[in-house]
Amino acid sequence: MGEKKTVAKQIFDLLKSNGFDVYFPSQHKGDCLSKYIIVKHDGAYQPISVSSDRPIYTLMCYVPESNYSELEQFVIDVKETMKLIFPLLMYVGNETPSYYDDSNKSHMVSFQYYGTRKIELMKNIELLLKQLKLKIKDVELFDIAFTHSSYNADAKTKHHDYERIEFLGDSILGAIVSELAFKSHKEMKQGELTKLKSALVSTHSLANFARELHFDEYIKVGNSFSRDIKSCDNILEDVFEAFIGALFISSGFKACREFIIKTMYPSIQKYQLSDSQDYKSRLQEEMQSEHRESVTYKVVDEIGPAHDKYFKVHVFFDDICIGEGEGHSKKEAEQNAAKDALNKRVGR
Repeated sequence: MGEKKTVAKQIFDLLKSNGFDVYFPSQHKGDCLSKYIIVKHDGAYQPISVSSDRPIYTLMCYVPESNYSELEQFVIDVKETMKLIFPLLMYVGNETPSYYDDSNKSHMVSFQYYGTRKIELMKNIELLLKQLKLKIKDVELFDIAFTHSSYNADAKTKHHDYERIEFLGDSILGAIVSELAFKSHKEMKQGELTKLKSALVSTHSLANFARELHFDEYIKVGNSFSRDIKSCDNILEDVFEAFIGALFISSGFKACREFIIKTMYPSIQKYQLSDSQDYKSRLQEEMQSEHRESVTYKVVDEIGPAHDKYFKVHVFFDDICIGEGEGHSKKEAEQNAAKDALNKRVGR
């Protein structure tokens, strides 16, 4: 099949990982554009064909007469599994059954999905937990921790996303990083420890930790989301915090502490004050030392939907724009504007 998996092979792998007994037949009939997968349901096998070159993706399932009484549950199983595997595909409908095939003594059921853009497969969250060597009973909690709010519209759900768990994880993460910083840097004063903590739990820092752990490969987003997840620092930060929240709920504070020590402790130990990049504070100090007046920040533009805003900020001194910045949050945009202003002062 080559290194690049066909859509059929990807569905095969993910159906199997979700409890379906499946295999590829040695031969298949019909259109060369279609591939077949055999799905075992209550002792009988049905082929599934996937036309992967068209905007409409069709799954064709043949349910034997002997299993007709279980047809309704089979339809539910297939729909739920497809929703898990392809969150970006919109369900169009199905016919139950569309016709009876007398030669095979089976009922054919077709499922149709519309792809608004290229299919992107989200990996099963259980694979990540296994790689992290975490034994978790409530896997659904982690599935929620990796679900962006934009996914609710496609899945027709409410609050089935990481936002509430992120709120909890943020507090747990802050407490553990503070403790580890306090014990690791006895030479630091309160203000210096605050800077260390701020740097380690900043958007940029947590996003990098999330990327190192390949969290971006497991995040579910909706059709309205058009950007590359791997480049979205604010979403990666949120998911990292939500992961900590889910770990706290499922396994307790000790498990969270062990995970953070393994993931973040080397960075905490190696941290130096010079690593802190608080450009806003530096700019404020420089301007006040020279002019005894403060700078002000103004959002001049907001781009994108509510769940994926992009901000443009200008920093002013004495009603004159001295720096410009952009970012996925107002904080990030202000920091970049301050950095721009500092760079311009160096070159003046």
